Amino acid sequence: MVRQTLKLMQSVSQLAGQENERSESTRGLVSELLGQQLIRVMNGNNTSPDHCVSVSLDLHELMGTVTPFILEEKVEMGKTATDPSVQVQLSYLQYWMDPSRRNILEACCCPTILVGLAGPHMCITGAVLLDKAVVQHFTGWMFIGEDRTTGLDQVNDLGSPGVDRLAQIDSYPSNGQVIKFDYIKGLQQHESCTTFLARKVVNGEKEELVVVKFVDTYGKKVHEFMAEQGLAPRLIYFADLADRFSEQNYQGLSMVVMEHLEGDTLEAKYWDRALPSDVRGSIAQAIETLAKAGFVHGDLRRPNVMIDSEGKVKIIDFDWAGREMEVQYPLRISSFLFPENQGIEGRGEIRNAHDKFMLGLL
Repeated sequence: MVRQTLKLMQSVSQLAGQENERSESTRGLVSELLGQQLIRVMNGNNTSPDHCVSVSLDLHELMGTVTPFILEEKVEMGKTATDPSVQVQLSYLQYWMDPSRRNILEACCCPTILVGLAGPHMCITGAVLLDKAVVQHFTGWMFIGEDRTTGLDQVNDLGSPGVDRLAQIDSYPSNGQVIKFDYIKGLQQHESCTTFLARKVVNGEKEELVVVKFVDTYGKKVHEFMAEQGLAPRLIYFADLADRFSEQNYQGLSMVVMEHLEGDTLEAKYWDRALPSDVRGSIAQAIETLAKAGFVHGDLRRPNVMIDSEGKVKIIDFDWAGREMEVQYPLRISSFLFPENQGIEGRGEIRNAHDKFMLGLL
């Protein structure tokens, strides 16, 4: 259902010149989402709602088809004189006032879910027929299109107050002590950066560099395992921020502190060049080590593999890592970076075969 909802969001976000161009797509996507076929039902006066769910009724003396769901659609808000949330109410009346449905009309209150869709905006209401039509608005007009600014990632959904306060977190507990650190710079190239280079400060003295990262999911056990094998930076600290700061809006966010490695990522070191065979071989061995332990990484791309100062391969970024087939990809992943024809899809299980496939793309 989550994947089908995403497909609907993507579809309504696209511009469509004609209503019939959008209708065919919407009919198929909403049918899959509801698990019911959407059709067009013609009334006796030749009017017809855009989309309906039709259900057969065979109850005692009542037989026929009823429509518990009606959807009216417009290409964009304001494109026509009729608001689709109003039009769907009129369609509801037209449907149930049809003489062919009189026996059912007289036997029940004709409950129906009504949906108005205008481009990427949706309004949901419900209606019953008493002595007159009674319509209840379940929602106002909602934007259901893709928001490419915030997307669907959970970190942004936690709300800006929590993200804005990340810079106020400047310490972590260790062996009964509080280790302070100073932020130096962000390590990501976007405004919502949550990975930072920092320097530990002990008794006023500046010590080694560390990487501080804030995540909503993290493969802590995988990171620790790979570090023990010498294939990842040492994990220094990991904790749920909600446990440390219960009064703040950090629900679902965790803090990771790890060793800072001197070296370059594959992206920085090789850019548009092919990887040397020995480097590719070392990465293949790292993937095999993961697989033998029953783990997967899930995001083996050039920015997430490093060559340290001694020329050794190190795996970083364990946000999606975990037990094979127990962890899943995020809902929205790039089909350009992660081809769907390999079984890599949003909310899909992460498999070792995917890690091996991604090795071929490095």
